[in-house]
Amino acid sequence: MNFAAQWMQPMKTTIDSSVLWCLLKKQSGFEEWQQALWQAGNDGELLVCPVVFAEIAPAFDSATDTLKHLRRLGARWDDFKPDAAFLAGEIHTAYRQAG
Repeated sequence: MNFAAQWMQPMKTTIDSSVLWCLLKKQSGFEEWQQALWQAGNDGELLVCPVVFAEIAPAFDSATDTLKHLRRLGARWDDFKPDAAFLAGEIHTAYRQAG
């Protein structure tokens, strides 16, 4: 794929569990997150990785119920590659060490 073709791809937005919890609990600011996700969904795909899925799972009775809720939001499950998970671990370690 050439450079120009890469920029022609639809936007992908991954949703953090803190955003989903804010929406689920209707915490202060949830309307803004709702609007931001609506806009991001219009611009491209909304994705939830396995870690976020696991973090919000306690709010539901089953994996099926969790997936149904994500679909209602317009989001879908998206697995990640081991290299991406490793990089995330390195970034998290640096974050924790920074205090």
